[in-house]
Amino acid sequence: MVELVEEFGQAVSAPGTVRRFVVRAYSAPQPQGVLWDAWLVFFPEDGGPPLVGDRETSQQREDLLYWSSGLEPVYLEGALERVARAQGQPLFRHEPWGSDLAELLLEERIAYRLARQHLIEGGRAVLSPAPAPEPEPGHA
Repeated sequence: MVELVEEFGQAVSAPGTVRRFVVRAYSAPQPQGVLWDAWLVFFPEDGGPPLVGDRETSQQREDLLYWSSGLEPVYLEGALERVARAQGQPLFRHEPWGSDLAELLLEERIAYRLARQHLIEGGRAVLSPAPAPEPEPGHA
């Protein structure tokens, strides 16, 4: 079950670029155990597919909520740089899912589609309404 953890109020850009991104933190419980994985997703204000990050942390759900509430813009900018560099590489947070990976990927696609719709229609009119292709399964 993919859950939105936090939407950060300030858009970020990678140093040296003018492209800006709205950042959201998502989480999902690990397939076995009590820990949840959390990752960041960067939605470009000018349209295009979101940049999906790898696991930033694994914690119990309550601790994960606290973690996300303390992320500062400088952390998000660094995470954006890491995500941009890693595009096209497999996400190690997907590895433990095994045969359940397809279900997780579907949940992620739905979550990102709903986020984009929310950001365009309700929350952030700055996002381009142009439809964005979805990331391919197993890729950021």
